[in-house]
Amino acid sequence: MAQAAQELVNAVLLQAVKSQTAEVVQELIEKHGCNPKQTTSVGGTLLHEVALHGHHAQALRIAELLVSHGVQAKQEDKSHRTAMFPAAKAGNIQLCEFLLGQGCKVEHCDAGHQTTLFYSSRHGHVECTELFLTRGADVNAADSNGYTPIFWAAHDGRVNIMKFLVEKGADPKILAKNGKSLLFSATGGAAAYALELGCDPQQQDQLGQTPIFRAVKENDPQKVKLLAESGADVDAQDKIGQTCLFYAANLGLKEMVTLLCAHLKANTLHLDVKGFSAKEYAKKHSKAASLAACTKILQGHETKQRLAAQKEQKRAAQERARKAAEERGGPSPAPASSSRKRPHEEEEDVERKKYQLVCFEGGEEVPWNSHKYKEHFRELALRCPWVEPQR
Repeated sequence: MAQAAQELVNAVLLQAVKSQTAEVVQELIEKHGCNPKQTTSVGGTLLHEVALHGHHAQALRIAELLVSHGVQAKQEDKSHRTAMFPAAKAGNIQLCEFLLGQGCKVEHCDAGHQTTLFYSSRHGHVECTELFLTRGADVNAADSNGYTPIFWAAHDGRVNIMKFLVEKGADPKILAKNGKSLLFSATGGAAAYALELGCDPQQQDQLGQTPIFRAVKENDPQKVKLLAESGADVDAQDKIGQTCLFYAANLGLKEMVTLLCAHLKANTLHLDVKGFSAKEYAKKHSKAASLAACTKILQGHETKQRLAAQKEQKRAAQERARKAAEERGGPSPAPASSSRKRPHEEEEDVERKKYQLVCFEGGEEVPWNSHKYKEHFRELALRCPWVEPQR
């Protein structure tokens, strides 16, 4: 019974700390025997709770009260964070200064090898960021993934923090362990600023992907346009031969597929290392509501690009024939008459015939219409765009 009563009064103290009522906290500790050294389910102290619950005017007074009753400022929670970490996240400059005076260190790292500078940078608190740098925090310190504070500022679009960190010596071109630059995760105006700082829009990560892949996956059309205007190749391929269009199709992002195809002229005929096109991934993986829309868009642009390729091949063949005739000294072949066909009949410029394609692999015939047969047919169609399957 006594234990239950103690747990109850301790819970009341915890609630008083969260409510930032200093007088109640003092009365519970000094008159009712509440334990100021109690810890939460994540191993944090009441100092962590004070910092976690914001900028109330009494936060510093409660922190001083807890420390005077034996709570250790340097005590860590289960993620190795002292109370200065949530204080940095909240931007409570007075509490951070107090905790530094109680022995907290700016170089102390949490379980992810991040210092308090990461927390203040990510959440846009200039005063705390300046305080930590003044006290010796490393502006280019890397966490367990190789990200530095400027990465996290860029991730949350904190351009003001990015500029401040650069002024203090932050390296904007440093790469994380996975090969990503800060341009990959930069959002809003941070992406434009990262480009100003010299980040390469064609930088590849360990998967062979460039920042435009990330922008497509996050369905950020403004960033996609910005990267394309800055020299990013929309047809850049990752290590499995896929372009960013594949990811837009696979995720069923109709507007993104339209942007890539209609405005940025992404190649819809491209096949990945497995021999599949973006349209086939849309059919296979997209959610039902977006599947039909993405497939229809891709089909329309595939047809246009295939016809354009056929027309270009015919023009190139005529040009080769003309040059060959000139070298022989004979008359150049007459160009095809434009009056022979109306514009909407251009796709009939080649005589169509039906053939049965027979494929062999390892000396054995590949069964007709099998998966392996279709792979061979795709490879043939890629090299010979005029070859079409029987409908």
